[in-house]
Amino acid sequence: SFSLSCSLYFFNALKSFEYKVYDLLSRNFNPDKKSDSVCLIYIDQRSIEELSTQGITWPWPRQIYAPVVEYLSIADAVFIDLIFTENSSYGVEDDQIFAKSVKKAGNVYLPVVLSKEKRWIDEEFLKRISVRGYASFKNQYQSVITPIEELKLSAKGFGNVSIQPDEDGIYRRISLFFKIKDYFIPNFVMTYFLDKNLVQKRGDSIFIEKFLITNTQGSVWLRYSSNSKPFRIFSFVEILSAAISKEGRQSVDRNFFRGKKVFIGASAAGLFDMKPTPVSSKTSGVFIHATLFENLISGDFITTTPKALIPFVMFLVSTVIASVFIKHHSM
Repeated sequence: SFSLSCSLYFFNALKSFEYKVYDLLSRNFNPDKKSDSVCLIYIDQRSIEELSTQGITWPWPRQIYAPVVEYLSIADAVFIDLIFTENSSYGVEDDQIFAKSVKKAGNVYLPVVLSKEKRWIDEEFLKRISVRGYASFKNQYQSVITPIEELKLSAKGFGNVSIQPDEDGIYRRISLFFKIKDYFIPNFVMTYFLDKNLVQKRGDSIFIEKFLITNTQGSVWLRYSSNSKPFRIFSFVEILSAAISKEGRQSVDRNFFRGKKVFIGASAAGLFDMKPTPVSSKTSGVFIHATLFENLISGDFITTTPKALIPFVMFLVSTVIASVFIKHHSM
């Protein structure tokens, strides 16, 4: 039984079973936890419809984000999970207003998208956002899709926002670093921890403060909360209304965001950023990034058994099973 178990494990024959067990544990046995430091602002159907009644259709002009960014300037960090790869159709001034607000806030992180396709690369920008010696060779990419020039010069940091599902299409884990040419690019949220000088690399291991995260060949397995609402969630139009309120009456107290980590992203079905996870068949991409951030900042993530110990564990289990079987049949 020991030889059979080892063979099944090392030839990945048990992978599908492992995934199902992980999903079951995530739904039923993960802590019922709510974050007190991370919140989400959704570009949801409500926001799309309310702004549409005012003649503002999707994609919105960039300057619509400016008052929200200014309103959130008291937050510790603002992650905007939206890709601004082309200049605004509303004109250069539209981009400039948004970029100016991002730069003034000084706490905004924007995404880049790594790609397997070959295309022109802005190596100066890659050099600026890259780190040294963190990537695993299995996470190699050929090119990067970046924000427009105005935003490249304005945001506090940049990281790779693209994530890959497991073989069955479920999003359970996220790599923290990626390689493109000779550059190592951090994950979207990992940029924050690097910026705060909280990341240390010791040999093949990565630490955030005292927490051992992963070795450089692996990914972080996410611990999704079993609570259906682990983060405080706001509608984008709700925050926009509070930000531009002239009467001083705000539906959302601005001080709530002081020191918070705020994630802004799409949840409206028509914006195509919904992904299956162990806890839901439709989870917004920004929710997954927020989960990773909460796991990393709290040290509450799933750790895996080192591969070198797997045969030893299997030997013990096989021995116990064999002993019980022999004892039962000898009676």
